[in-house]
Amino acid sequence: MRPYAVSDSVSAALDTLVFRATAGDVQDRLASVDEFLELLAAAEVDAAAPQPLGGPEADPLTVQPGRRLGSAWSVVRVLGTGATARALLVRSTAEEGPEGAQAESSPRVFKVALDQEKDARLLAEAKALKEVGGGRIVKLLAEPRELAGHTMLELEYAGGYRVEDDREPVRLGSRLRDQGPLGYDQLERFGNDLFDALDALAARGVRHRDVKPDNLGLFKRSDGSWQLMLFDFSLADAPDQDLHAGTRGYLDPFLGSAGRSRYDDHAEWYAAAVTLHEMAAGERPVWGDGQGDPRMAPDAALHVSAELFPPLSVKA
Repeated sequence: MRPYAVSDSVSAALDTLVFRATAGDVQDRLASVDEFLELLAAAEVDAAAPQPLGGPEADPLTVQPGRRLGSAWSVVRVLGTGATARALLVRSTAEEGPEGAQAESSPRVFKVALDQEKDARLLAEAKALKEVGGGRIVKLLAEPRELAGHTMLELEYAGGYRVEDDREPVRLGSRLRDQGPLGYDQLERFGNDLFDALDALAARGVRHRDVKPDNLGLFKRSDGSWQLMLFDFSLADAPDQDLHAGTRGYLDPFLGSAGRSRYDDHAEWYAAAVTLHEMAAGERPVWGDGQGDPRMAPDAALHVSAELFPPLSVKA
């Protein structure tokens, strides 16, 4: 479908979105929901009406791509909304080149609390990132502050070096869903990145509590190489007595059994092991039939999908 053929009021970005989503040849269609959302964000930017100067300050919980946020930022895209906050990818609009063109600036993420009850989560995340941020862990770029009445964190963008890489997956989870498991070299490199992040956390006595592919960004460095970057520390302050904080499938199923009444390092490593398995096989390991609780079925074996792992690369 080409809406522009019927009405020239349709923007080029919206025309491209509809065409790519409805292409008759399956090979030409959008490969994933993430790619659809990227093109939708571009269409929303095109459709955004000019903002009058001196108008009311935009609400970061409803602002759309292409709109200004505060006095010096423009929303590039909405990265997502979770149980705690809405994440916006933004770029500075403060600097302009000699002919009025906007200068390149590093993108960053504004993580905005959904309501006052979620403020404590963001403040706890900021505290954790002050301890561990940097390297293979996303950095906190400024002290927590208010934006249009909402508590907000300003974070390093963990999903890519250039915003213009719209066709590149920005999360490990998206990469695995779209392209399948990693090859041997990527698995070795990204696996080491994950170990480095976990080592940095352990050295400072911090636990992430929700290690999974969707909380690992694919960060493209200035030299063109890729690395993993761990983000979303919104559960870092969850009490050890809370055995349900996290994501099902990555939670250690034996928490709560005899002698394990508190979250521990083994549970953190279990989530990392499941993530590594998913990186290598494209799927999570399964206990028994995948339906029951392995604590209730002592004979439920763990199925590791070794047949899907990449072949060992022999190096000279």
